Amino acid sequence: MSTGEFRYRLVYARQEQGRFLAHLDTMSHLVRAVRRSGLPYVVTQGCHRRPKASFGPPVTLGFASRCETMDLYLRDEVSVEEFRRRFEPQMPLGLVFQDVFMLPLRALAVPAEVEMTYRLFWPHEQAETARRALAFFQDPEGRVRIGKAGQEKEFAIGIVLKRARVERTSAGSEVWLEFRCPPPGSASGAKIIQACLQVIGKPEERPLVVERVTINWAGLENLTT
Repeated sequence: MSTGEFRYRLVYARQEQGRFLAHLDTMSHLVRAVRRSGLPYVVTQGCHRRPKASFGPPVTLGFASRCETMDLYLRDEVSVEEFRRRFEPQMPLGLVFQDVFMLPLRALAVPAEVEMTYRLFWPHEQAETARRALAFFQDPEGRVRIGKAGQEKEFAIGIVLKRARVERTSAGSEVWLEFRCPPPGSASGAKIIQACLQVIGKPEERPLVVERVTINWAGLENLTT
């Protein structure tokens, strides 16, 4: 790696239509935004040269998030204010600039499996559904089946779910779920949520918002906004 490289970590949110961008599409949109920004980015080697960048763990299609990351390498050092000034206007619709900071070149990438916190929101008229969801997540014997038809596996929710709680707001009910880093062979928090929502109620009773709120990792120190 060249000693003339500088590494920046962009933190961004997925909102509104951004929730329905697949991970690869999100990567493509952000790489194009880098090109438009005028930042002095490092170019990868090989046949398909592009801005040198890496991305954090993907979020489930349809989920919102406030803690997505992209690590971008620049040829020249710029201030975080200058980075934001150039890059923020180029952000794709539905992806919102949150923060940017410099990283050591040898800093670890964000691993795919880490502790995460999610928020599920139901409006007041669906308070009973939120209550049922909370009871389901808090059940120490709770189990879900995950996988393709005929290939499902059963998972105990408590293996990865550390804590479930509810908060009442002026808009409705929020169920907060804190997940451990899933051990080998177990399901991720996102897959647990998807499976639980299948059995909690009808499609019209699903939460209006499922949002990844934080990524908790020793190398990241609780990434949130």
